[in-house]
Amino acid sequence: MQLQKICSLLMEGFQGIYTAISARFVEPDKDLLTFVKLAGDVAGRAPPAKPVQRLRDIVQLYLACHGVLPLSSQFFAEVIPVSGATSSSGVGPLKTMCRAMEKVMFRADGDCGNADCVLDVVRGALVFDDMASFVRCLAYIDNMPTVKVHRVKDRFSNPSDGGWRDCMLNISFADDPNRVICEVQLIHQKLMLARKGMAGHDDYVTYRSAIELQEAVAARTAKQTSVSAVGGGGTAAAGSTPTHDDEDDDDVVGSGGSLSRRMSILRKRLKVVAHRQLGENKSSPTASAGTPRASGLAFGAGVDILSTDIVHL
Repeated sequence: MQLQKICSLLMEGFQGIYTAISARFVEPDKDLLTFVKLAGDVAGRAPPAKPVQRLRDIVQLYLACHGVLPLSSQFFAEVIPVSGATSSSGVGPLKTMCRAMEKVMFRADGDCGNADCVLDVVRGALVFDDMASFVRCLAYIDNMPTVKVHRVKDRFSNPSDGGWRDCMLNISFADDPNRVICEVQLIHQKLMLARKGMAGHDDYVTYRSAIELQEAVAARTAKQTSVSAVGGGGTAAAGSTPTHDDEDDDDVVGSGGSLSRRMSILRKRLKVVAHRQLGENKSSPTASAGTPRASGLAFGAGVDILSTDIVHL
């Protein structure tokens, strides 16, 4: 499909640039292997299951996230001088609710409206010039009594589809009653500079939501087909365990009818969310990319672009 082709081209371009920078500045660093081993050790001590938020309601989640910002700021203020992170490190702004809503609405598991999958409302970055600083930072965080590490994603060993490399941590704070899951990225400065100056990255962000919708629909359609084949008419066979309640499917795509009809219902509901997001920002008609209005526009546009393609999945 057209969107997939566009994103594939962008990914190929990103991958070439990030791979070249990594080969020049990251891979020759003698401390890279030490960091990779440490990341694996810390990941091994983290819970095996992917973390989820305790709060499922997105409004309650954002209220809790706002409350945890002082703890996050305190965390970065402590870690930055100890680890030798650069001056560009620190806590970022809360993730825009528009983008969080996209993730909540595009869940591939069908649990539409459940915000427990949004783990990066509170996020920040620690940027380093060398891998020795990565090692120092991760070792320090691993030993902080007030911080629990829930997940480690070592993307130096396993880069993203676009070739991006970093180390992502999901953490929570002992003093936070809601145990909000936060995201911390450990980033090499050379890779960060490349991403900030890379042409095409904003285009990818614009198309990303539409691609996620495609992937969610494809996964849900495959699951529905599999259940129908096993159980006959959508009824699970004896002894089988559905991955989520049938009620959740009804909430997302309606009950019964053709795939085309159900996807039409889904598109209409997604458009309602997009229009609500846009309505909050009518006073900023020239909002720049990355603002709630711009994100909402991209969100609505992504739904419209897929109107023809999506029913053929």
